Amino acid sequence: METIVPGRTCGTGNDRCTACCKSLEISVRDFSKPAGAWCPHCDLGRKMCRIYPYRPPTCRTFRCEWLKGWGDADERPDRTQLIFDFHKEGFFADGLLQVFEVSEGALEGDFAIQKTREVTGYGTPVLYLPLHGRKRLFFPPHDILEADIIAALEKEDIDIGVLASA
Repeated sequence: METIVPGRTCGTGNDRCTACCKSLEISVRDFSKPAGAWCPHCDLGRKMCRIYPYRPPTCRTFRCEWLKGWGDADERPDRTQLIFDFHKEGFFADGLLQVFEVSEGALEGDFAIQKTREVTGYGTPVLYLPLHGRKRLFFPPHDILEADIIAALEKEDIDIGVLASA
């Protein structure tokens, strides 16, 4: 489990972030919920998990990049409506940034586009995970896509995203 930066928390009381309660897919033996649907255990009015001491392992171990110190203090996921999660897997053993949409349209906003430009500029691909519709993967400028990567994206139903010129 990755460390939370001192001073960064999901919040308290009615100022608690519950963005991951909507955006993450949960699939465990006794419980499952799709990505993009509110967890039935999330009390939206009180902004808290009703089963917090017994929550699934996915919930126990997930740490968004904001909690780990990435982004400004005011860029908490419930405020930006985006969850950032650096991930290493498959073709992207060096890493890619997953961006989960918390509210419809957040991936089309200036903040998402700014962060995507920033991260791809560092040489890291960015994967958009919208509430509805197809996933989109943005590659760093000047990356040459190998045929096996293009085939894998097509198989997984992932579009190749293109950012408009700044």
